[in-house]
Amino acid sequence: ALEAGTLRVEAFYTELNYDFVLVGGLRYSGQQGPPQGVEIWPGDVFSWGSDGSVTRTGWKLCSAELGANTRTSTTTTSAAIYAGCYRDTLSRDLPVWTGAEMSFEVCMQSCAGYKYFGRQANRHCFCGDSYGKYGTASTCQCEGSYMGNWVNCVYEVILETTPTNTTTTTTTNTTTTTTAPPVALEETIRLLQRTFSDHGY
Repeated sequence: ALEAGTLRVEAFYTELNYDFVLVGGLRYSGQQGPPQGVEIWPGDVFSWGSDGSVTRTGWKLCSAELGANTRTSTTTTSAAIYAGCYRDTLSRDLPVWTGAEMSFEVCMQSCAGYKYFGRQANRHCFCGDSYGKYGTASTCQCEGSYMGNWVNCVYEVILETTPTNTTTTTTTNTTTTTTAPPVALEETIRLLQRTFSDHGY
């Protein structure tokens, strides 16, 4: 069985129609070997057959070196740091409201894509890319069940990106085969004569 890769043909000359190389279900003989760069996959069958009567220079097939291939993926995680307590009005400091009774983590997740999020009153959650246009405040109860009227506990979202490298390596496998040496003509004649004699000819 072969490993995944591409095939490199360095030499190919066998007895036409009698000595075959089988690669991936296709037979090759003579001077017509497999095409350069043909894809090979695990499970493909490779075999060689010869009648041994006539030889040519043989063949040399190699799997092309693929080397090390590295795939880089990234994992992004979110964290938040407290930015402070800021005033709010009906014209919201953080303009996007995503819901009420939201935990810290759920509020942060609901504001994905924004730079900041804030929580106020009965854990109402607001998002935006800027804050502080009404100034700071001092009445936030950021750890309480009720966080204060018209004030936001504001947090800045910090995105942390971690690269992950996955490396796969394919080594080069080289197979070199030549046909067997021809049977001497005299030996072939003696074998034929012996066969005829054994059968009474």
